Amino acid sequence: MKKTPPILLITILLAGCDYSISSGDLNGLTIGSTIDQVFAELEKQGVKQIEPLPDSDISVTQENIKDIEKLGMNQGVCISNRRGYDLKIKFSSLGPEVNYSSPQAESDSKLLQGAKAREDIHDAIRKILDSNKKAVASNCIVPSMKFNTASRDQGIKEYSRLTFHIPESYSTMTLYFNNETLQEAEYHWRPFELP
Repeated sequence: MKKTPPILLITILLAGCDYSISSGDLNGLTIGSTIDQVFAELEKQGVKQIEPLPDSDISVTQENIKDIEKLGMNQGVCISNRRGYDLKIKFSSLGPEVNYSSPQAESDSKLLQGAKAREDIHDAIRKILDSNKKAVASNCIVPSMKFNTASRDQGIKEYSRLTFHIPESYSTMTLYFNNETLQEAEYHWRPFELP
C-alpha cells in the first residue's frame, strides 16, 4: 500500500474540500425542496441555527478600490481590519445606521452622517479605506442574525443564501434559494482555518 506524502496530506488538510450540486441530493437535502422542507430536514439532522448571507461576496480594499461600486446597499456593508476595528453599516430610507466597535471606528462613522445618496456613502467608505490600510469593506447582513431551524421564522424567506454548520464536524453548507426553492447546495470542509 502506498503512503500519502506528508506534504500532500498537510496541503489537503489546509485547503479543505468544497463541492456543490444543482440537482439531486447532498447531505439529505434535495434540490427543488421548499425552504420549509429544508428547515424540517435540518432540524432532524440536529442543525439548530441557520444564518443568512449577503446576495454576493464582494470585498473591497485599497488595492481594488474601484470595485466599491459593487458593494450592495440593500443589505449592509461591514468594514473590518481583524484587529478590533469593526464598522457595520445598515441602509434605510433615512440614511445609514452605523454600529462600531472602537474609538477609530466611532470617529470614521461620522463620515457617514448625513449621507443618503449611494455616491455619498461610497465616498465615505473610500475615505475610511484610505485612512485604514488594513481595512476591508464587504457585503454583509446587518444586524448579524441567526434563525432557529425549529421556529420556521418567516423572515428567513427574504434571503436567497443561507449557511449553517453541520453538527459534530468541520463542515458547513451554503444553500442558494430562488422563490423559496432550493436551487444549489455547496459543501465546505475545513479542518483548519488560517487567520
